[in-house]
Amino acid sequence: MARYNPAQRYIRTLDSQQSRTAMTSLLNNVARYFNSENTLIEQDWSMLNTDQIYHIRERLRRQRKAPSTINAYLAALIGVAKQCWQMNLIDIETYQHIKEIKRSKGSRINTGRALKLDELNAMLDHCIAEEGPIALRDGTLIALVYGAGLRRHEAVRIQLKDYSRNKATIRVVRKGDKERINALNSRLIDIIECWLDERGRQPGPLFNRIRRGGNITEHPISPQTVYDIII
Repeated sequence: MARYNPAQRYIRTLDSQQSRTAMTSLLNNVARYFNSENTLIEQDWSMLNTDQIYHIRERLRRQRKAPSTINAYLAALIGVAKQCWQMNLIDIETYQHIKEIKRSKGSRINTGRALKLDELNAMLDHCIAEEGPIALRDGTLIALVYGAGLRRHEAVRIQLKDYSRNKATIRVVRKGDKERINALNSRLIDIIECWLDERGRQPGPLFNRIRRGGNITEHPISPQTVYDIII
């Protein structure tokens, strides 16, 4: 059986072909940052540490890459770091420090422009790469906003009772208390169900505020929080 390096193992954990293609391209770019002749296969990922990732992030910023692109690189590197730790190539302390690196904020996406599928998958993979209820909530929010075509003010008003797994629908309250029913595909339902396993099934907002320490409150997130998560 072929032995995969950490980057290859990380790519194999991704569900969609779009994500695998996007992350392969990003990790090949990272490998070339270290050595212009390298690909992700030749790169020695056991040398990965926070200083290197900060250097890559700064380099991407100097190249005026969009925050969503920088965050996709971070998602890929955090995913590779996790595989390195599981393969005993780096210690747990190094992995924990890498995992704590904060994503970039700000947006260069023009108002009204839809994200490309690989951009959306990269954002979801960034959330999946992190751990805890905030990552699950944010990933679910991103998937639902883009997958079901929601606006910010619509997302924050959704209650658990508006979601129906059996009917594969979500009820959306629009301005003026007008309603519409949006269909959900099977992937969206799976993502929502993962979040609900963490959130619980008690009545209330679908997307709750979360305090430090991972404590899920009964209060809904704000439209500004939706904006901060998506950009």
